Amino acid sequence: MGGQFEGSEWSEYINRRQDTNDLMLANAKTGETRLFFEDRDKAWVVPSPLDWIEQDGTKKSADLLWISERDGWRHAYRVDRKRVRRGWITRV
Repeated sequence: MGGQFEGSEWSEYINRRQDTNDLMLANAKTGETRLFFEDRDKAWVVPSPLDWIEQDGTKKSADLLWISERDGWRHAYRVDRKRVRRGWITRV
């Protein structure tokens, strides 16, 4: 999977064992790439559609909404785009 977001290209990579899902951001102008978010699970990861949360109506300050079952339960995480911190939105 891949797409564009705020001048960056993003790419999602799931390894063959399907236990790691990496989300990479790349700057098309500079060629710089970085790992933005990594989801790991001992059994497997379940790919989910990506959604961006706009804080001020623009994508400049958007965070990532990520759905994961990494602990055996489905949770929604909000991933801060600038500081790459994640936090639960939902808890069981």
